[in-house]
Amino acid sequence: MDGKTWNALVGIAKDTHTELMRQTGTVIPPTLFALKDGQLLGYVRLRGVYVGEDARGGIAEMSTFAAAAAADEIVVAWETQDIAVACDLVPLHPDSAVNVLAASRRRHWVYRYPYAEQQLPGRTEHGQIPCQPRWLPEPPPVDRGELEPSIEALMKFSFEPFDGASDRESAAYWLEEHGYTVRLTNPE
Repeated sequence: MDGKTWNALVGIAKDTHTELMRQTGTVIPPTLFALKDGQLLGYVRLRGVYVGEDARGGIAEMSTFAAAAAADEIVVAWETQDIAVACDLVPLHPDSAVNVLAASRRRHWVYRYPYAEQQLPGRTEHGQIPCQPRWLPEPPPVDRGELEPSIEALMKFSFEPFDGASDRESAAYWLEEHGYTVRLTNPE
């Protein structure tokens, strides 16, 4: 993947996170972007889940899209504290951050974008307190960095041969039928 694509995907993750915090008081749900030969094939965003096994399984299940599309790279974005709560785990890091994984079959890098929450006035339409991130200095990316178990499973299964849907359109349809948000792109 080239630097322009990488910067665009990180920008999408951070912008989505910022807008969700402002509009709904929530954070970016785990999101997987699948690429092949440097071209974005589309993305899948986690469905609504219950805490614990459902969240862990739901996150890993997003790999269906990348595996069916025969992706050779994935980018995954998630929020540190959110995934720890959803998966009923101790957080890998004590602070809030949007994490972005860049992975291929043989290697992965973990990038962390820490932030402090700044509360905004008022309430969202569902009674949540809106806020916005104040982005903090970024630590250097970590080659083969430690991952939450569900993200590690997502990464592993994204590159495994897939016996189910034979193409990204079929996988997208199946995932949407099960509550995931999926958007396909048309690679050049």
